[in-house]
Amino acid sequence: MAYLPHYLKVALVFPIQQLEYNNREPRHTDWDRALQPGRLARLTRRLLSAHKNGFEAFYSFAPAVLMCRLQRADPTAVTALTTQFLKLRMLYNFLYTVGEYDAIAAVRK
Repeated sequence: MAYLPHYLKVALVFPIQQLEYNNREPRHTDWDRALQPGRLARLTRRLLSAHKNGFEAFYSFAPAVLMCRLQRADPTAVTALTTQFLKLRMLYNFLYTVGEYDAIAAVRK
C-alpha cells in the first residue's frame, strides 16, 4: 500500500508529459521540471510525500505485528487491528493527497 501514491503519481504524469524516466537512477528523475506549476504539480508532490510517509509508518507497524507473532497473540485480534490500521492508512493517504485545503489540513494536525 505504500507504493500506491507513487503509482498514482506516475499515472498522472506520464500521459501529460513525455518524461524520460531514469530506470538506472529513478530518484534523479526531475518531476518538478516535467510539470508546469499548478494543481497537478502540487498533487504529484503530495503523492510523493504520501509515498514516503507510508514507509515511515511501516517501520513502526512491522515490528508491532512481529511482536504479536512472537507473543502468540490471538490471531483474530491481530488481524482485526492490522485491517483497521490498513484502512486508516488508506484514509490518511487520501486525506493527505487531497488535503491542500485548510479545512482538510486542519484535520491532520
